[in-house]
Order: sequence, then structure tokens, then C-alpha cells
Amino acid sequence: MLLDRPNWPQHRPWLIVFAIATCGSIAWFLVAGLDSTQWPGGSSAPGFTFGVAGGLIILFEFLLWPRRKVRTWRIGSAQTWLRAHIWLGLLCLPLLVLHSGLRLGGTLSTVLMALLVLVIASGIWGLILQNLLPKLSFPARSQTQFGNEAVYSQKDYLIEELLSEADHLVSATCGGKAEAPTEDSPRREAGPVIVETIRLAGHSIQAPAAPIPEAATLAVFYREQVAPYLRTGTSSNSELADTGRAAVVFQSFKAQLPPAAYEIVDALESFCRQRRQWDSQARLHFWLHNWLWVHYPLSVALLVLMAVHVFVALKYW
Repeated sequence: MLLDRPNWPQHRPWLIVFAIATCGSIAWFLVAGLDSTQWPGGSSAPGFTFGVAGGLIILFEFLLWPRRKVRTWRIGSAQTWLRAHIWLGLLCLPLLVLHSGLRLGGTLSTVLMALLVLVIASGIWGLILQNLLPKLSFPARSQTQFGNEAVYSQKDYLIEELLSEADHLVSATCGGKAEAPTEDSPRREAGPVIVETIRLAGHSIQAPAAPIPEAATLAVFYREQVAPYLRTGTSSNSELADTGRAAVVFQSFKAQLPPAAYEIVDALESFCRQRRQWDSQARLHFWLHNWLWVHYPLSVALLVLMAVHVFVALKYW
């Protein structure tokens, strides 16, 4: 969910609602406390209203999870739900602070307030990450570069497709099997060249119709350096994980081959470039979502303790 200039018009109405509701709630709270020696508590008319409103908002916030899981729901767009999640979640804090009468109260109330602050803080942190990290990681990306990105959940499948294509190209170039599949990396049978996969790596190439003389060393280079990197990425500790060193490696090896094999080497270099992009995408995905490991458990704890708080409050009211 972006808060940049192009998306700001969609957020503006929510900001207005947040500001009006916050200012109105504070005004009611102050007016109700003018004729009293202490601020209105949770059992007062404004305090009770703020508590009910805050509790309902928390319940609504949890509806985002089933809304994202059940995509057949036609209750507003996903973007609208996310905007509501952000701004109503922020509105929860002033409402429930006013509900408390500006007092922490007992242990349960104190823990609830601490959880609320942590949940909102973790949500704000996640929003900051989602808005800043892509710009810091890929500040000069073009629209065509974005076209080469993969859906994160399909990464393993696309890696196998890339390996299958690379095997096919090297086998056709060298006249033999490029690399036997390993037990932990089962392979599909490589059929004809899959143009779509090659296009993913920014390349369009046909496998040689006949083996290229003096290109037998390509199979060794592929088996020892290219294939391990394509399969495991940065965890292979390969030189090909670094853009500059990879360029030197491929340029040096290309000089050992006949010119007819240059295009195949360029294709392999393009495959490695694609693998580096997927690795960068995986790292970005990790940092964009690891805050949820804190946000979700704290939110569940908040919901459970809120139910306990409601039960206790009604029992002793």
C-alpha cells in the first residue's frame, strides 16, 4: 500500500475522516470532563462510546485476513480494504486512549494499551518499509525491468524452467547431456526450446541445429559454475552472484570459444542475470513481510485480551 503522490488522492478522504473523528472525540471528551474533577472513564457515555467504536474497529481490522484469503468476496476492492485498515487502525489509538480516561488502570488494561501501541507501531513500520524499500533497492528501475519479475510463489517453478532451458541450449551446443539431474533437484524433460522462458531472461534465441565444433568446454563451464548458481542462487557462494565479477567471468570464458558459441554464452549470462534479479526480489520480499511476524501474533493477543476485558468490564459494571 503506497502513500506516494499518485496514490494520495485515494487516501485523502480517509485522512479527513480520521481527523474529523479524532477532533470530534477529543472535543466530546473535554466537554464531558469540564464539570467533573476527573476525566470521563470507560463507563461514562463518551468513554463507553469510544470503547465500543474502538472494539468494533479492531474486529473490522481482523476481517482483512479472511478478505485476502477469500478472493471471491465482492465487498469492495482489496485496495479499499487496505486503506480502511490503515486509517481506521490509526483511529483506534485516540479512541481507546480516550476510552481509558487517560489512565492505565489495572494490569489487564495496561497490557491491552501496551499491545495496542505495539500493534499500531508494527503496522506503521510495515507501511514505512513498503513505501521506502522498493525505492531504495531499485531506484532507477524501468517498466521493462519490472516485466522480468516473477510472482514470488512461482520462483521455484521458474528456476526449474530456466535450468531446463539452459540444459537444452548447452546440450544442443556441445552435442551431449549438459548436466544430469540431482536427487534433490528433480528435472522435467527438456523438450523444444521454450521461447517464453527465454523471454523472461530478456533473450530470444534458438538452440543450434547441430553441435558447434570446439565448444565442448561449454558443458564443463555450465556444469561447474552456471548450473549450481542457477539452482541455488546466492547460497552457492558463486562469483556469478555479483554483477561485476559475473561479467568478467563470462567475458573471459567467451574468449575461449569460437564466435558461433558467443550467443549461447550471452544467453547463459542473461539467465544468471535473471537469477540475480529473482534473488533480489526474494530479499525484498523478506524485508517487506517479516514485520508481519510481529504484527500478526500481537494482533491476535490484542483481540483475545480485548474479549477478556469486555467480559470483565460487563461483569463488574
